[in-house]
Amino acid sequence: MAEGDTRDAKRTAVFRGPTSYEDLFYLCEEMTNWRIGLSDNSILTPFMKALERRARRLLSGDSLDARLNNLGLLASLARLFIQFATTVALRSGEPSGLDLIVELARAERIKQLNIVTLNHDTLVERLLADDGLDLVDGFGAADGDIRWYDDHLYDTSTATVRLFKLHGSVNWYDFHVNGLSRPGLVLRENIGVLADHDGKPLKPWLPNPSFLTGGNKAIRYQHGIYIDLQYRFQELLRRCDVILMCGYGWGDLALNLRLETWLDRPLSKIILLHPNPEEIRERSMIVSSAYDWWVSSGRLVPVPKWMSDLSLADIERLLFDPLSA
Repeated sequence: MAEGDTRDAKRTAVFRGPTSYEDLFYLCEEMTNWRIGLSDNSILTPFMKALERRARRLLSGDSLDARLNNLGLLASLARLFIQFATTVALRSGEPSGLDLIVELARAERIKQLNIVTLNHDTLVERLLADDGLDLVDGFGAADGDIRWYDDHLYDTSTATVRLFKLHGSVNWYDFHVNGLSRPGLVLRENIGVLADHDGKPLKPWLPNPSFLTGGNKAIRYQHGIYIDLQYRFQELLRRCDVILMCGYGWGDLALNLRLETWLDRPLSKIILLHPNPEEIRERSMIVSSAYDWWVSSGRLVPVPKWMSDLSLADIERLLFDPLSA
């Protein structure tokens, strides 16, 4: 690394981890929007011009405008590739180390288990289905190759397990039905041959599934299925006192602010499953500034193990005794 690069690296954000595929997706999305005139980020134009100077030999076009357009097109293709590669990776694998979820779903003392996840994979659904456990996920009965989104099912279903995927899923797609956008859960991987129960062909509006790979999630939360899910999440926070948390990286600022507000309530408690709980200090300014107080006041109860290393018996007292910590 050159000396100048070292100095630049030292000026990165205090609570920023290594660059991830979500960061790259966000950057490519911003560049794509800039190309078609939909970005109002004033910093992006000088960034695009600086990048054009560095990559000029790789870009086509005889003018600056043409090369910038080509750069934006390449960013668009890179964004699609990241989305595709993420989808392929998340569709593989089998449920493992999630037995505690099954125990919680079967626990007699839990009348309703609400699972909130930011993951896009379908491991939890498959795990519960394999164990013969019903859940409501906001999608109705099969209509051919599709289960259509119906938010009211969260209120009317008799299933004791409710699943809320705040960042979407690899099997969610958007369709145009009677001129309106309608989310659907696709029951097969080949989206090119979808049909409803009458045999009428169905084609997704976009070829990519509906999940938040990157970008400005706080903005996307305000649109479509995601605004309904955010309403449901807020509704859960208002009604529950205990959250069992595992795997959340504390990188979603909008959710962090909601959790911070929720933890200000007298009886709120997060049971954090993490082998090195204090590592979350480095993920967010909110956590760093409040961690010691959360722990000392019993609002955050660290359990230095992952979910895969625990059974319900290990944490039962923490879950059901409001005074335990």
